[in-house]
Amino acid sequence: EDSGPWLYVLDHGTSRAGRRPGFSYTGSLRPYRVSPRRPVAEGILLPDYAADGDPRAEQAAPARSTPPVVSAAQAEKLRAVCR
Repeated sequence: EDSGPWLYVLDHGTSRAGRRPGFSYTGSLRPYRVSPRRPVAEGILLPDYAADGDPRAEQAAPARSTPPVVSAAQAEKLRAVCR
């Protein structure tokens, strides 16, 4: 079957192929073909993960490793909301 330019994404986006990956799926969800990459107009800033999929700015953000400090009143509100 000719899929045209539509391919399956493999290896977490690093490669693409015309055949579905050979994997023993357990549920009903299956991969599907995606369209070819389209060019982005000049003048539009790309996020840091556009080149290789690695979000360096997000990984370096202090919020990733530092839990928020909340007051006693905020903690009580959080407990009430989570009940």
